Amino acid sequence: MARRRRGPIRFLRALLGVVVVLVLLAVAADRALAWFFEQRTEAAIETAGARGAQVTIHGFPFLTQLAADNIDRVTGHLDSGTFGGYDVADVSVDATDVVPRDPYRAREVSAAGLLGLDSVQEAMREAIGGDVTVEQVSAGAGQGRALALTMPAGGLDLTATVTPTAVDGRTLGIDVDTVSVGGGSIPVDALPGPVAAALSGIQVPLDLPEGVTLTGASVEPGGLRIELDAVDVPLADLASTTVSGAEGDGGSS
Repeated sequence: MARRRRGPIRFLRALLGVVVVLVLLAVAADRALAWFFEQRTEAAIETAGARGAQVTIHGFPFLTQLAADNIDRVTGHLDSGTFGGYDVADVSVDATDVVPRDPYRAREVSAAGLLGLDSVQEAMREAIGGDVTVEQVSAGAGQGRALALTMPAGGLDLTATVTPTAVDGRTLGIDVDTVSVGGGSIPVDALPGPVAAALSGIQVPLDLPEGVTLTGASVEPGGLRIELDAVDVPLADLASTTVSGAEGDGGSS
């Protein structure tokens, strides 16, 4: 009896081995196909102006998502790109329901990147229309960090501590917290008219692609972290945006 049972047992073991091999081959083929599309997406994003793109396609199996012409979730990281006409680094992207072909349109996208202090300084000089030096300072105990804008005023250096904000989804606003000159603090409305106007209602309008919204701005070590949300937008469009202008509106927001 023992000898008779060996045949079926050996057959089942062999069959199990074949099934395991086929499953492994299927998984390998699926992952290879996903990798191929990751490379294609990275190339498309870098062609649009970003650098150091790294893309990860989530979900298994990928083949069924490809057949459905919809990838559940794609995440990525860019070493650098542009935002508002300025260089931005350490960009993260999280997209859902992505069409797996150029221009890789996604139903929903969230993204964030770090605008360096040099770029922030350049933007502030354009917005204020004068020579401005930008540094990071402490906003106070438990309040994180803020930006200090220093500019000449009547032979003295005037320093304004400011907090960047997202104004209306398409505009970066600069709220003045405190102003100091000659070692003392001065209310903004007590400053000379041109200086007060330059420091009030500073806004940097952004020419964002259709469907892209500015949702946040915060000061971090090394620069200004900007955050975006987008609906029904090609991923490549997030790699490069331009500034439409910069203005101080004299106090309105």
